[in-house]
Amino acid sequence: MASLVFDATTIEIDERPSFGLLPKDNYTVVIVEADYRETKKRNGHMLAITLEVTKGEHTGRRLWENLNLDNPSQQAVKIAQQDLAQILMATGLGRMQDTSELLYKEIVVAVRIKPATADRSEENVIDAYLAPAGAAPVAPAAPAPVAQESFVDDIPGGAPAKPWEK
Repeated sequence: MASLVFDATTIEIDERPSFGLLPKDNYTVVIVEADYRETKKRNGHMLAITLEVTKGEHTGRRLWENLNLDNPSQQAVKIAQQDLAQILMATGLGRMQDTSELLYKEIVVAVRIKPATADRSEENVIDAYLAPAGAAPVAPAAPAPVAQESFVDDIPGGAPAKPWEK
């Protein structure tokens, strides 16, 4: 064993902030970690995101989100894709090639408290990812154009010549 001399009576102990739940509200945050990793069950992959509150009385507090982008549950994948799309639109990125592109981007998150269940304590849940006030979020992609059905094949002799083709 190593010798360690320490006198706790000479140390002034500061009061530490509570790390209980954040109250329901919108919080300005930055993304401080974003890592694409295998799930605990090893049956998929998730984007693990850590967000840090940057404004207000809860500055420095952190929130965590796991987006199941590769999962046996197609519903989980759909929700994760929608959340990631909201994050990318809110950051102004629109699309990304690497998780590092998310780092230190400021966004606003709508947080609520999910009630406790028999096997889980209450927890914070992020309901929406929003662009900060004054920021111009990326517009969502326009729906793909619907193909127009052509009736040219139904005209005997084909389509009539266009005036500039005569």
